[in-house]
Amino acid sequence: MQHVVARHSTGLRKIIDECIFIPEKDKESTFESLCKPTGEVVAVRLLITLLPNLQSIAFEGKIRRLPILAKAVERIAIANRDPTSPCHNKALVHLSKISVGSEDVDSQESPCIYGPFAMLPSLKSIQGYRIDVESITWPHSFHDWTSNVSEIDIRESAVWAAAFSELIRGISALKKFTYHYAGTWTEDEDYDPAGIMAALRQHAAHSLVSLDMVADQEDLECHEEPEDQHVGSLRMFQVLKDVRLEEMAFHFRIRVPLDNVQALMDEYEVLTEEDDEDSTEENEWEDGCERLVDILPASVQTFQLRQYSR
Repeated sequence: MQHVVARHSTGLRKIIDECIFIPEKDKESTFESLCKPTGEVVAVRLLITLLPNLQSIAFEGKIRRLPILAKAVERIAIANRDPTSPCHNKALVHLSKISVGSEDVDSQESPCIYGPFAMLPSLKSIQGYRIDVESITWPHSFHDWTSNVSEIDIRESAVWAAAFSELIRGISALKKFTYHYAGTWTEDEDYDPAGIMAALRQHAAHSLVSLDMVADQEDLECHEEPEDQHVGSLRMFQVLKDVRLEEMAFHFRIRVPLDNVQALMDEYEVLTEEDDEDSTEENEWEDGCERLVDILPASVQTFQLRQYSR
């Protein structure tokens, strides 16, 4: 890359000088950074301002100094949201999809760019592959705006429920949510479908159409208790049509008096643990499975329940 920069230094300097998204005070340092071995992020920063018809961007592997790119995208998003800005709709006007991922666990990309890109009025889809995320934040400039993103599709990844909650809260009408958890390759066992579902209930109950949330079979071995998977009722999702979840999503555990065990078994499909350490003379733990007709909204058209076999 340095060879290319050296050959076209005059032209690149002119491009930087004419770029309306680079502040005047930063133009010289931008050119100097472009000439360094770590200048790839500066090159990408320039590229996104020169290709206004970009429809999708995919980041694979690790890009150094990514916060610089995130700040540039934030400036573009602010301009595209402000019709009075001289930079309004001058870059990334048609960008609808951003994808972050890696085939190599040691070179995972940071998803800190999700927030700035999701600020773009044109962005509709956020995708991820093999990412390990504890937090996702919106830029301070996001204020009271809402994102137009309608799809989140993250696979073979380990994303904390709190990170999903922060991302989803800024989206006005999320329609499709896909999350395939895979924590073994990251050594991250924080799979919290109940926490993720709570975020979806709070911020997307009025708009969610498709829900697909499952975990790799190998990863489920880390979560042997049914309550680890229980997600509760979906009836508050007003327009939900397609659902795919683990079988254990509708299993639960409750403590009941022994004389009420038979009544419980009559109402639910119950699996009794004969030698449960928590059993007492008066009480006993029981596993139950909720009736789907009681927890699914009438709008559901397709339903897949994936069975886990140890």
